[in-house]
Amino acid sequence: MQDTTKLYSAVTGKPFETIKDFLAYYNDCYYIQTSQWVEKQIDELLKKDHLTEEDLFNILAWKTNRLNHQKSECEKSFVYTKSSNKNSKGWTFDGNCETATAVTRRTIDNLYPFLKFISNELNTGEDSDELLKKLNEKSPDGIGTVYLITFLYFITCGEEPIYDVFAMAALDAIYPDESKTESLALGSYVKMRELPSKKDTSFLNLLNTEKTGRNKSKYIIYKEKLNRFMEEINEERKKNGEKPIDNKCRDIDRALWGYGHLFRDEK
Repeated sequence: MQDTTKLYSAVTGKPFETIKDFLAYYNDCYYIQTSQWVEKQIDELLKKDHLTEEDLFNILAWKTNRLNHQKSECEKSFVYTKSSNKNSKGWTFDGNCETATAVTRRTIDNLYPFLKFISNELNTGEDSDELLKKLNEKSPDGIGTVYLITFLYFITCGEEPIYDVFAMAALDAIYPDESKTESLALGSYVKMRELPSKKDTSFLNLLNTEKTGRNKSKYIIYKEKLNRFMEEINEERKKNGEKPIDNKCRDIDRALWGYGHLFRDEK
């Protein structure tokens, strides 16, 4: 671990001696309210070459936090939460009737054709830019940029990382913009970076690595900092005689998500 990289414990407030300890601690924190059975299924979906419509539906429910983790753990199946709006429909999926309804910030009734397109028509061999473009073109209202990136993450089997504002906040705290600056202490202010709307012109440059300065995509910044973190992880693992980990290892996502909640939003 670099001298400037400081990863702090939420209990002691002191830096961990190793990244391995950091990952173990914040993964344990993640599972306080999260079903281990659900996470195992998600990990397996990340390895699948072909995702079914129901797989994709469950991925969306997981990403939007619309799963009842306690019941899912007990029943060993994906159990969706009920909508807080009594007049709206809940999460429903019927493969035989080819219908799917999701409730995020709005009710999405026409979701099944989009899931079917991804499962049966999308050419997953295309480059990420083209995949994201086609996902955007086919997506119904209510499926925003973060959810499109989530689908891209699973379609590419982790090659394009999943995005979350808290994971981004964690990386911004670990690696402040000045490359030689020490990591921020817990509770520091960090600007929460929202990705652009899929309708914004900046969405077209989400995966563009040629943009620099203020024009650089927030997603590209996220990828760069995530890659830097993974390099540090694998340097440490190499010294310990352990095999390197790759983008399919979700321990990193889980730990960064938990760690990012310990910083304040610089509005």
